[in-house]
Amino acid sequence: MPKMESAGRVRQISLAQIKETENVRTDYADIDELAESIRTVGLIEPVAVKSLGKNADGVEEYELVAGYRRRRAFQFLCDKGESFSMIDAVVVQGDKLTIQLVENLQRSDLSPRDREAGICQLAETGLSNKEMAARLSKGEPFISRNLTAWKIRSYLVDDAEKSLKLVQDIFEKVEAGKKPSESMLKQAKEGVEFAQKWLADLNDLSTQVLNEVSGVKKTALFGIVQKIVNEGGTVAIARRVVREYNGRAAPPPLIPPK
Repeated sequence: MPKMESAGRVRQISLAQIKETENVRTDYADIDELAESIRTVGLIEPVAVKSLGKNADGVEEYELVAGYRRRRAFQFLCDKGESFSMIDAVVVQGDKLTIQLVENLQRSDLSPRDREAGICQLAETGLSNKEMAARLSKGEPFISRNLTAWKIRSYLVDDAEKSLKLVQDIFEKVEAGKKPSESMLKQAKEGVEFAQKWLADLNDLSTQVLNEVSGVKKTALFGIVQKIVNEGGTVAIARRVVREYNGRAAPPPLIPPK
């Protein structure tokens, strides 16, 4: 079974030699804060790269595997005119996606959404839950919970994005109409803001909360999740709302955007 293995000691590599490709992490906020920390105290942990061999000019090139925020912080400092064109790196061997997941899963700030998406990507390579658990040094229930949550989150978010697009189109038509009334503009704007908040709330839900609603029928899912969000979005609230749902025939209705 492939593992992340070091191909040598930490070395300094030029930023220009390191190529960025797709990464599990999608959130790169606060790069300026990380850059300031690196400028002040230095780089605590090197980035991980894989060798791509030499290019047509005979220059060794590397693919960035782990440390995207760190590399971008170095680039941020370079763009400010500071001397940070070389970065500490360790050359690794093994499956890139697994390396990224292992590295990112060790970080407390990785969002539930990114963690679930990464594990789903790994599952799409054909690995079983048992194999993924072994590669990530996690239990099989951890893998199952994340895959279940991602399936539910994707369904909810995809539909929410369609709803947002619909209300945005309505707002644009109202705004471009002949002398739209203030009330019409206000209602259209409120509809967009409601849909945007709803989408943000869905993305912020925890993996545990999404697992709590895994037994809810799709026809009732939006109403149940909206009730959970409106009441605080915690696991305890999710369990109570689902218990209430299972004890009655009609689920709470989804309140449409105004």
